Amino acid sequence: PASAAAAASKSSSAAGAASDAPEMKLPLGPDDAVAASAESRARLESLGFDVGQRLVEFITLYTPHPDSELDMIKFVCKEVWETLFRKQIDELKTNGNGLYLLQDLDFKLLKNASESADNDDIGKEDLLLFPSGIISGVLSRLGMRCTVYVEAVRIGDTVAPFNVRVEEG
Repeated sequence: PASAAAAASKSSSAAGAASDAPEMKLPLGPDDAVAASAESRARLESLGFDVGQRLVEFITLYTPHPDSELDMIKFVCKEVWETLFRKQIDELKTNGNGLYLLQDLDFKLLKNASESADNDDIGKEDLLLFPSGIISGVLSRLGMRCTVYVEAVRIGDTVAPFNVRVEEG
């Protein structure tokens, strides 16, 4: 009888522990999948941002902090890109009004991506969320308020265009 009571006690405590565990929910419909996808994209960009902020501290142990807006952008094109990808950004263009275009014509992270990156699950721009976050984190840590975004990614000839819009203020 005592062992039966102990066994009943163990099974009721195990059942109680199982009911205390958080319930796992899977996306049920298209809206849930879109929300999960948007959350994943934001998380990926946020991770890049954190890496970028830490990377500035590492790189500037040996080089001075850039002062001007243009020097900060050049810092990304040279120092940051060389540290991460062992090459500099291939092209830097500006309109003179706070918009910069940084292009890596042979971007290693896109090299192995196939043309099938056009499917609904992942877009070509999604492949560049992490490096966009890195650029944003670096520039934020250097004191520049800006928005980094990607448009018109080409995978065939591997062009990665990063647009940096400096915020007024």
